[in-house]
Formats: sequence, C-alpha cells, structure tokens
Amino acid sequence: MSRKHRLVLGITVGTGCNLRCRHCLVDKNLGSRRITKSEIELLVSEINRCKPRELIFTGGEPVLFTGEINSILSAIHEPYGIYTSIVTNGSFASTTAAAVKTLKSFKALHSVQMSYDKFHAEFVPEACVHNLREACRRLDLSFGLVCAIQAPLDLIFLNKLNLAGVSVTTQKILPIGRAKDNALNYSYPAFEAKVLRKKCPNLGRLVYNCGNGFTTCCGFLASKPGNSRYVHRTIAAHLKSRFYELISSYTFGGLLRLAGLSNDGLSPAHSAPCALCEYIVPGILSSQK
Repeated sequence: MSRKHRLVLGITVGTGCNLRCRHCLVDKNLGSRRITKSEIELLVSEINRCKPRELIFTGGEPVLFTGEINSILSAIHEPYGIYTSIVTNGSFASTTAAAVKTLKSFKALHSVQMSYDKFHAEFVPEACVHNLREACRRLDLSFGLVCAIQAPLDLIFLNKLNLAGVSVTTQKILPIGRAKDNALNYSYPAFEAKVLRKKCPNLGRLVYNCGNGFTTCCGFLASKPGNSRYVHRTIAAHLKSRFYELISSYTFGGLLRLAGLSNDGLSPAHSAPCALCEYIVPGILSSQK
C-alpha cells in the first residue's frame, strides 16, 4: 500500500482535560477514561500491521497523557517513519520555554494543532497561541490552529490573532457532549442539499477511542451506548463491518434512498454529515438484522 493511500489514525488516549470548554464534543457517555496497558498492546499491534501514514493523538488533552503516548511510540516499529501529531488546547504554553519543554517530552512529534476559538479563549490567554507557535518554529514542527465555529461571524475571532501564514482548520460545532448540554451547535439557515452528493467526510481515517475501539465515526453513533455496530476491536473488523460498507459505498443521497426516506423529512440540522448519518444509517442497519 503506497504511503498516500495509508490510513490516518486518530487516537484518543484519554478523555481527561484541564479545561471545561462549553463546546467540548467529548460525550458524557465516554466517561473519564485513560488508555490501558492492554489497549496499548492491541493498538501497537494494529499500527504495526496496518502501518498508518499518520498518528494524531487527541483527548481530552493529550499532554496529560504523554507517558501513554510515548509508550505507544516506543513500541511501534517505525516511530519516526509515521507522521505524528497532537491536537492540544495549548494551555501549557505559558511561556515559549515551557512550550518547548513540553513538546520535547514526546518521543516523536512532527506537528502541533492547537484548538483555539472563542470558547478556548475563556480559559487560555492569546499569548499561549504565540508562545506555542514560536516553540514549534524553534523545534522545526508544523503548527496550525483548529477553530470551532458556531456561526460564520465567529471567524472574525481569528482576524484578531494576527497569525499570518498559520494554517487554520475550521470545524462546525455539533450537538454532542458538553456542546449538546449547553445547546451549542452550528446553526444552518436551511437544509444544504449538496450534502446528499457527498460521502462520509471521515473516509480515509479511523479513530481509536480509549475504552471503546476503532471507528470511522467521530461523534453521534460511536458515543452512543450499545455502539457495537459502529465501533470494533480491530481495524480489520471495522473495515469489514456493514456500517463501514454503507458509508464507504454510498453517498448520503444513496443512503437516504436505501433507507426508503424522502428529502421531506430533512431539517437544516441535517446539513451536517454526522447528523444526517445518525438520521439514516441506524434504520438501515436495524432493517438488515
């Protein structure tokens, strides 16, 4: 398998975090978890077998789980041959020196993605963004921002940061986890029919959620109790599942027709692929028991 076709694997090493952001997508059904030694053994075995092209360590806050991350990196066959990233809230970057010290504690690291938006800014000073950026420059690491938005106007927040040249990824807030509890989500003014021509945006990447398993789903279905149709013990089992077959073979419009549903039942909220998937796919799987 060529490098460009290899999977990207996200790894939730723990759900703990030092912040309590109102828009956090970590679902309360996941509880407070930390990846175990037996999970690390399984995960390393899967990584060595499938050889993903990139590992993205997330949480929670991955800096709280540096030991577990290094245990994984120490055991895989090619820790420096796999592109390694963390997605962090960056609160440890009180100074550039502090940021450098923390980043150097990882056995292998190529990229840092800092989650920063109007919600993180309630806890993390803007100076941490600039300190972390400078630390990455000194260590020759890639640096970017991940910004959650509730409405298009939230993008104005980014203009105040003076981060010319920094890669920024925006994510529309989904009503999952604490965001759901706080009634926070991206509000679509009308249903966007273009989503029906698309497939699952997560194809080409998998997630390993500690205490749970491997899945393509980043939210609704994977976090539900009784999620065995969507989350699996091994990568091979997930890729062979009926769930993965459906989302990789059909567009959302195709899934809608397969489920025998019409466009009439779709609301503006179904413009979000995850919300649309939750609306369609469980019914298909239930009918095919």
